[in-house]
Amino acid sequence: MGGGSKGAYETGVIWGFNHNGDPSDFEWDVLEGISVGAVNAAAMGVWDKSDGVEMSEWLSNMWNNTYNPDIWVPWPGGARDGLTSEPSIVDSSPMWNFINDTYKAFDFNIKRISIVGTTDVNTGEYKTYLLNDSPPDLVALRAASSAAVPAVFTPIKIDGGVNIDGGAYMGVDPISAVA
Repeated sequence: MGGGSKGAYETGVIWGFNHNGDPSDFEWDVLEGISVGAVNAAAMGVWDKSDGVEMSEWLSNMWNNTYNPDIWVPWPGGARDGLTSEPSIVDSSPMWNFINDTYKAFDFNIKRISIVGTTDVNTGEYKTYLLNDSPPDLVALRAASSAAVPAVFTPIKIDGGVNIDGGAYMGVDPISAVA
């Protein structure tokens, strides 16, 4: 199961919590995600915590209507170019556009503390970004950088670093969400 499938699975769990339990039990103040979890955290952050049912339905609909070309496309020369002359096997710039379009639809209004974790390949450092404090032109890039699977997706240059999937360093980061 690829990362995108895990994001859809995570969405199903969130949907189940909100539809089969008391939604007020799942009104998270802080969202933190790594890799595809960062994409979900970024998308959930534009919803007020009291809108869990509506948010879970929207998120589920988003994943049900997301296809590979919404996240990545082949380089013009195909995988061979990706292996020889491009920074990754596929061009994942559509993922940035996908996340950015979500934020645009919500006027870049982030309603909950939303944190994403990424890895700087130049230093090997794990970095976190608070999306609430990010300029609108960097919100989607920072979230997408957390999901930039090494070698497969394009690394993202931000703040002088070259960022890839936060999962290259850490799988789960509960400390950033409670610190």
